[in-house]
Amino acid sequence: MRLEFENPNLQLKPGMYANIRLESELQRDAILIPREAYIDSGTRQVVFVNRGGGKFIPRDIQVGVEAENGMVEVLFGLDAGEVVVTSGQFMLDSESKLKEAVAKMMEAERAKTTKRLRSPDSETAHDQDGTGEQGALSMPPGTAYSCPMEKHPDEDNPADRGSYFSAEPGKCPRCGMKLKSLDDLEWVRVRRAAGGGDVAYTCRDHQHVFSDESGECPRCGRALTPFKVMYTCPDPEHSGVIRTMSGNCPHCGRGMAAFRSVWLAEEMAEANVPDSPGLAEVAPYRCSTHPLVHSDQPGRCTICGAELESSAGPTAAKTTHQAIPADAKYTCPMKECWHFSTEPSECPECGMKLKPIDQVGWVKDLAAEPSREVDEGYVCPMHADKEHSSNPGTCSLCGMRLVNESAMKRPKDALEHITTQMSYVMEHYLEVQRLLASDRTSGLTLHALGLAAASADLSKHIDDPGMDLPPVAAEAATNLHAAALKMTGRLEADRVTFVEMSAAVRTLVEHARPDRTRWPKLYLYHCPMSKGDWLQTAQEKANPYYGFKMLKCGELRGIK
Repeated sequence: MRLEFENPNLQLKPGMYANIRLESELQRDAILIPREAYIDSGTRQVVFVNRGGGKFIPRDIQVGVEAENGMVEVLFGLDAGEVVVTSGQFMLDSESKLKEAVAKMMEAERAKTTKRLRSPDSETAHDQDGTGEQGALSMPPGTAYSCPMEKHPDEDNPADRGSYFSAEPGKCPRCGMKLKSLDDLEWVRVRRAAGGGDVAYTCRDHQHVFSDESGECPRCGRALTPFKVMYTCPDPEHSGVIRTMSGNCPHCGRGMAAFRSVWLAEEMAEANVPDSPGLAEVAPYRCSTHPLVHSDQPGRCTICGAELESSAGPTAAKTTHQAIPADAKYTCPMKECWHFSTEPSECPECGMKLKPIDQVGWVKDLAAEPSREVDEGYVCPMHADKEHSSNPGTCSLCGMRLVNESAMKRPKDALEHITTQMSYVMEHYLEVQRLLASDRTSGLTLHALGLAAASADLSKHIDDPGMDLPPVAAEAATNLHAAALKMTGRLEADRVTFVEMSAAVRTLVEHARPDRTRWPKLYLYHCPMSKGDWLQTAQEKANPYYGFKMLKCGELRGIK
C-alpha cells in the first residue's frame, strides 16, 4: 500500500515511523447486521431469515466492510427491516451441518406449492406470487396491463408484495401509479425473454456481482444487466446436471450452484452467440431448440434445461457448391440455414439475429478457400499421403483441417520446414487450448498427436547450421514432443501436462514466430493458480487450466 500525505512543515522525514489510523463512513442507507448473524462457509455467506410462525429460510448474502461494534455491511441479499437469526448457530457448528441444514431447508421451500393467481373472474386484477422470489413471469389470460413497479415490498399483506396485473387500464391500488401496457415495461420483456427461468442481475464488467433485483453496480455505478440464471452441481464430476430452477444434485445431494446463462437485455444479446458457431456443428450432442448449445457428452441445455440430443456429426451446408450472394452483407451464424441478406434482420429458418458476414467464422472460411472443381481432393497438410477426401473436413489422424490438394506446398529447405511446422504447432496448440478452456475432450488426443508429429519434424531441422537458433529452441521442441505424448484425453491430467506444453510453445514462439499474417497477435496469459502460462489469439481470457470453473482467471503478460 502506498499512502501520500501533505507535509508543508516537513514534520514527516525519511526513515520515520508513524502510526496511521484510517477512518471511513458507510453510506447512510447501508444495511448492517451483527457479525454473528451470518455463517461463512468459505465459499458463501448465509443468514437465516425469520419468516414468522417459527419458520426460517436460508438466504445467500454478500457482505462488505466490517464497521464498529461488530457490525458488518450487507451489500446484497437483505432488505432493511428483515429479521435474521443472531443466536442459535450452535445447530450449524460445522461445515457438514451447514450444508445439510441449508439443503434440507431449501428442499422444503421448493416443495411448497406456489400460490396461484387469483381467478380472472374476481375483478380484473391479478397478482403474481407475493414473495417476489419466483423468476418466471406468469399471468392469467387476457392480462394486458401492469403496474410499472415489479414488486411492492412495503405492503403489509405478503400476497400483495408481488406484481399487479390487470385486463383494463387504470391505477395500481397499491402504489397509485398509472398502469402501463405489458409491452412497454422493461422488466416484463426481461421475464418473457427468460422463458420461464429465474432472472438475476450483474455488471457486465464486474460479473462477481449477483443481485436478484435491478440496480447499480456497487463497484462502478453502472446499471446492472439482466441474465437468465441456471443451476448446476458444484462437483465437477456432476457438471452434466443443469437445471432452470434451484434444487439439489440428484447424484450427491449438494445444493445446486447458480451461474450466468444468456444475457436478456437487447444490447447484450449478441454476446450470447459465440464467434465460431461452427463448433456446435461437429459436437456429438446439441440442443434441438438452441443449436449453439453443444457438448461432447450427454447433458442438458444451459438455456432451456432440455436434454441434449445426439448428433450424427457435422451438419453440411445446404449445398457444397452454393455461392455466397455478391451483395450479401449479413448472414445467419448457423451455416445450415444458409441465409443471407443485404439488411440486418432475423433468420427465417432459426430466428437468430443476422450478423455482418465479416464477423461469421464459417463465411470467412469459405471466402478464404480457392475455387475448386467438383472432383478436386482435400488432404491433411501433415498427412497428405495418408488422409485424402473428396470433401472438406478434418484429418482423422491429427484433427487438422483438410486443405485443397492443389494448394499444398511441400517445404524444400530447413527454413521452410521450420516455418511450416511452427504453423502446424500453433494450429494444434490453439485447438488444445480451446478444448481445455471449453471443458471438452473430444479431439484432444488427436491434436496432441499432431503436436507430437510437428515437434518431431522441428527437431530434425532446428539444429541446421543455417538457422542460427539457440539451444533452448531445440530443447523446447524436445519438451513439446514429450508433453504431447503424455496427453491422455482426461481433463485434469491433461491440464497439468498443458503447463509443460505451453512453456515449450512459448519458447518456440520467442525464437521462431509463426506466420503473422495468419496469427497477427498472440496473447500471453498467466494463471496464478496453476502457475502456468498459455497463448491464445483472442484478447478475452479463456483459462485452459480451470475451464468453466474459472474461465476468466488470468493475467495478461504480453502480446507476441
